[in-house]
Amino acid sequence: MVGRAPGTMSFVQLRLVALCLLLSMSDGYDVLAMSFAAPSVAEEWHLSGAAIGVLLSAGLFGMAGGSVFIAPLADRVGRRPVLVWSAVLVTVGVVLSAAATDETQLAVLRVVTGLGVGSILPCITVLVAEFTPIRRRTAVLGGLAVGFPLGGLVGGSVAALIIESHGWRGVFVFGAVLAGALALLATAFVPESMAFLSRRGTPAAAAQLMKLRARVDVDGLETAPAGAGTPGRTPLRSLFRRGGAARVAALCVACVFMSAGFYFVLSWTPRLLQSAGWSAQQGIGGAILVNLGGMVGCVLITIGGLRLTARTLTIAFALLGSVTLVAFSLWATSLGGTLFLAVLLGVTLNAAIVGLYAVIPAAFPPEVRATAAGIGIGVGRIGAIVAPLVAGALVDLGRPMSTIFFLFAVPVALGALATWLIRSPAGTPAPAAKDPATRTVSSS
Repeated sequence: MVGRAPGTMSFVQLRLVALCLLLSMSDGYDVLAMSFAAPSVAEEWHLSGAAIGVLLSAGLFGMAGGSVFIAPLADRVGRRPVLVWSAVLVTVGVVLSAAATDETQLAVLRVVTGLGVGSILPCITVLVAEFTPIRRRTAVLGGLAVGFPLGGLVGGSVAALIIESHGWRGVFVFGAVLAGALALLATAFVPESMAFLSRRGTPAAAAQLMKLRARVDVDGLETAPAGAGTPGRTPLRSLFRRGGAARVAALCVACVFMSAGFYFVLSWTPRLLQSAGWSAQQGIGGAILVNLGGMVGCVLITIGGLRLTARTLTIAFALLGSVTLVAFSLWATSLGGTLFLAVLLGVTLNAAIVGLYAVIPAAFPPEVRATAAGIGIGVGRIGAIVAPLVAGALVDLGRPMSTIFFLFAVPVALGALATWLIRSPAGTPAPAAKDPATRTVSSS
């Protein structure tokens, strides 16, 4: 494109980022919908802490399946179709959740919803990374990640009003309307990845690529020779070549431990604050503050990503998150202390997760990137699934909130250690080292 400064982004690229931001917001709402509704569901159906833990983990179980089994299809059939159909699946799951008549039905439908949500995150991460100039990648992915906590923040505020006037089922109805609208927008406006089209090498892909190149500023984007690699035939073992096995193992371990701490805080904060004597509305308020802090964390990652590597930022925020969990267990007794630490938990843990996801595009080549993201994030859901179950069991055993928060500081610290072990492969594309912003990608 003529007349545009190098490394800037065209309207098509900016529109894609905006749509993916909205999809991330919807994901944040859909993931936390069960957390918002949990106290009312427990009261209506007289559920134990363990039963609520199952409902909270059901969506995360589905997200693991979506990341591992659906998201890798994006390396085979394309990023766009997988993203669109995943959004449709979320819409169907949330609509039916509103009509559930018992905890078993709701748990199954949360799995269905999770399948779609779990495959959306790797797809939007890879799409945005491949449409963003390399030197801006971590900063843009950090901005994209604001959507998740923003969805939780806005969703928590809306959910509190909906539950008061329409009950917990209204939370899912609102989510269905939001997800359905975004599925239509994705169908109309999300383009296929140019990196994917380049590797496909078919006449139809070449024609599509030519049209995109006329509308997109390709300066600074990652490129691949036409037909380099064959999507749909790339064996899974390609992921483990050139030291890939060590990177995949470190990524999976980091995702498991980080997710355990992150989703424990997101899922159980309202319920644990209630058990400590807070009202239902105050409990939801605590969750809102966690998400508010998460937005701040995303902004810090975006700013820091212009100067520091995603890997360095992830390790730093994870260690700070572990310390904050310990502090929460010791000092979350007063109203002021609890509110401050809830925000700080959101800042550190959300920033650590965002930073970890930003490490993936730099650590894996384009032909296996969606597969790596899907496997890493999907396996990481093990921690997300187990964490609410463990917390529920501890609640049933009568353990105090302080003890539970203290225990979850350990996996977050171990996640920082695993992130330190992730190394980029030789030959990872990167811009000139003289630009300080390039260090974010080239050495992540």
